[in-house]
Amino acid sequence: MKEGNGRITKGDELYPFFTCELGGGMMTSYHRRVYVYPQDAYSLAIVKLGSGSNLLGYYMYHGGTNPEGHAYLNEMQRTPYTNWNDLPVKTYDFQAPLGEFGQKNPHYYILRKLHLFMHDYGETLASMDASFPQADKPQTKGIDSYLRWSYRQKDNSAFVFVNNYERLQNITDKKGVQFEVCGVKFPQKKMIVPAGTCCIFPVNIDGIQYATAQIVAKRDGKIYLEQIAGIPTEIAVDGKVLRNVRAKGLVSPIYRNIYLLTSAEAENLFLPEEEKYRVQSSIPVSFHKKQDAGLLRKITIGVAGVAEEPVDADFEQAAIYRIDVPSEKGLLSIKYQGDCARLYADGKLLADNFYNGREFLYGLWRLPQGVKQLELRILPMQADEPVYFPREADTTPGEKVIACVLYD
Repeated sequence: MKEGNGRITKGDELYPFFTCELGGGMMTSYHRRVYVYPQDAYSLAIVKLGSGSNLLGYYMYHGGTNPEGHAYLNEMQRTPYTNWNDLPVKTYDFQAPLGEFGQKNPHYYILRKLHLFMHDYGETLASMDASFPQADKPQTKGIDSYLRWSYRQKDNSAFVFVNNYERLQNITDKKGVQFEVCGVKFPQKKMIVPAGTCCIFPVNIDGIQYATAQIVAKRDGKIYLEQIAGIPTEIAVDGKVLRNVRAKGLVSPIYRNIYLLTSAEAENLFLPEEEKYRVQSSIPVSFHKKQDAGLLRKITIGVAGVAEEPVDADFEQAAIYRIDVPSEKGLLSIKYQGDCARLYADGKLLADNFYNGREFLYGLWRLPQGVKQLELRILPMQADEPVYFPREADTTPGEKVIACVLYD
């Protein structure tokens, strides 16, 4: 069966929302190569808070690596305690906000806005009850006939939670939107909520009657709001209504103690300069192919009724590449195409990867001293594998290394 541009086996299903813990990532299993987008994690967190949760809890906020042991510690169908998904032997990255090697992924920054909000407004939010104006509407996957929103309220104050995003669904702009919460109707003229929008609006919070901007933080008497892309900022305060307000960042307030930030400024708010989001520079790393792949392995179906991951012996038939270790000890990125890959140093397994269209990463600072060359083994992509691949993955049969680069 086909879904989008990916492959999906009979009986598998892509869910519109993750079943993982709030705001975290999703581990790529052998039979289902999930590709997490930043908005997946963010929208889930918005929905959870707007539904009454008071805790931003994570299963994996920082990805990890399975430690050395007497036996493999990876989850697999062949063991009685974890017999559902086959996971990699070494990597436990989980596409988390902080990656396996400490790298800051895009959703690390986008989630910071909620972390700041919960730090500064969590006590206020915790005592608020949740209300669901759209509870009588259809709640099934892909429904696009109305805007999904809720609010948390206590006394005369509230936070309005808006989610116009659903994973892998073509959610459209919502026209003619106007909220009425705590007797406050806003904005003054009905607005359009663009597709993909997830945000939190304040109602009677810290002197702000309402704002069509996301409330982010309050520190040292200053209130920080985020301007939401595609939504004109309207703020009612001190009996006035400020319309079409433009973000001025941290340079100056838009009104008294209220600062309006762009999304990028909100995501980097209070971070030291060296920790703010930036595009990493990279240098090429030399590699060459040593051996073509041998016989294709037979992909078996395990006790959970899904494809089983390869075992050690299968990699004897893998294509083999040699990678020269650069003198700098940065983050090695291997851009490849194939079913799955393993990285070795002097015969020892260092890392492994189930291909889903993203890079295979390894922190070279973990290498034992004196290692000059790495061995990369790739099992080729097979035709009609009983595996779900996302649209970002190249499912052409075969294998190849596209590039190896070192990030600073």
